[in-house]
Amino acid sequence: MLRIKKSYLLTLFTTILSLCCAQSNTHFALLTDTHICHRHPENTEHLQQLVKLINTTEVDFIVVTGDITQNADSLSLLVAKHTLDLLEKPYYVIAGNHDFHQGNTQIFKQIFGDDRFHFQHNGVNFIGCSATPVTGTSAGYIQDTTWTWINKQLEPNKTNLLFTHYPLLPGDIINPEETANRLQQHNVMLILSGHYHRYMLTSCGNIPNIIHRAPQRTGDTTIAYTRYELKNDTIQIYEHIHGNAPTLWLTLPLQIK
Repeated sequence: MLRIKKSYLLTLFTTILSLCCAQSNTHFALLTDTHICHRHPENTEHLQQLVKLINTTEVDFIVVTGDITQNADSLSLLVAKHTLDLLEKPYYVIAGNHDFHQGNTQIFKQIFGDDRFHFQHNGVNFIGCSATPVTGTSAGYIQDTTWTWINKQLEPNKTNLLFTHYPLLPGDIINPEETANRLQQHNVMLILSGHYHRYMLTSCGNIPNIIHRAPQRTGDTTIAYTRYELKNDTIQIYEHIHGNAPTLWLTLPLQIK
């Protein structure tokens, strides 16, 4: 009888341990540069297909890193929001340069609620912010008020992931050295961006900066989103093309504190 009880307790302990380990892993989807325009329905159709695909997968949430629309007009923003609202898990958005109307994101914020986000999930601090386009250039800058907000969200004793639309690189962001120095003072492990419409691994100072593909790229008939899997010691990044199984693109070390 005692032997059965020990066996039962061992099984119960193993089950609980496996559930705890499973729960410590994080899975999320990343969309970027959807460029929705109410006058050209093709991009909306692509987004609708990806929303349906994401809804069939196991993800905890979805992040959309800007250039959600092509022209930042209210109708296109409403079309984009209506489509993203079909996602069955929570989603978080930031604005890209194409989402600014007359130099600001007021219309964007009226429709989406905000142009930045912050939340914690499984011990990881997720932060997303928008950078303001610089008139007459292709670069953006992070405003002082946004830096003040970022500094309040960053936690040096946690793993911080920062989402931006512009890659934090020379030519894309004003004062890239200052930006790198500010972020390196905190435990920012990874920067995730859009803007280029293709995958790239770069860095902002000593922080990896991953740039992601758009749903559809020039000369490419496939449509896809990016899937992330965070475990205790690694982050795995997959390209999930509609109609195919996810394909591993990159693995990076990630120590979740």
